[in-house]
Amino acid sequence: MIITVSGPPGSGKSTLARALAEKLGYRYFYAGEIFRKEAAERGLTLEEFGKLAEENWDVDRTLDAKLVEEIQKAENTVFDARLAGVLATVNGIPAFKIYVTASADERARRIAGREGREVNAVMEEMLAREKSEAKRYAAIYGYDYTRREVYDIYIDSTKMSAENVLDVVLRELDKRRI
Repeated sequence: MIITVSGPPGSGKSTLARALAEKLGYRYFYAGEIFRKEAAERGLTLEEFGKLAEENWDVDRTLDAKLVEEIQKAENTVFDARLAGVLATVNGIPAFKIYVTASADERARRIAGREGREVNAVMEEMLAREKSEAKRYAAIYGYDYTRREVYDIYIDSTKMSAENVLDVVLRELDKRRI
C-alpha cells in the first residue's frame, strides 16, 4: 500500500508520516529532502530556491518527476510530501491520501518552537513560502493541493495531539481495508 501525507509546514504532516510508517512497518520517504538538497547544492536558502522555482518551472517539474518515479515503484511506503496526494491523483497511482492542516497561528507556533525562533518571523516566512508554492502548483498543475476531494482523509490538527491524529488515521485505514 502507498500512503501519501500532504499538508502545509507545521501542520504535523511529517510527524504523522513518520509515526504511521513506524506503526505499520512501512518505509518512510521524505520528499522535502529532495528540495532541500537541491537548494543546498545551489547555495540557496529555501526561500531563494522557492523564488527560483517560481521563475523557472522546470525546477518543480524535475523534482516532482523524481517524486512520481519514487511513488510508482514503491511498495508499503509512506510519502511525506506537500504534493504527493495530488501527484498520485494526477498520475493515476493508487494511494491512500491524507491531508493534515492546522491554523496558521498554530503552525507558526509549532515551527517557531522547534526552530527556537520568533513566531512573527516564522509566520511571515511561512506565509510567503506558501503563497509562492500555491502560485507555482496552480500554474504548473492547474491544481490547488489543499482541495479536500483529492484526499481520502482531511484532518485539522490544530487542537489535536500527534497521537490523536495517528489514531484517527489508523482507524480510517482499518475501515478501508475491510
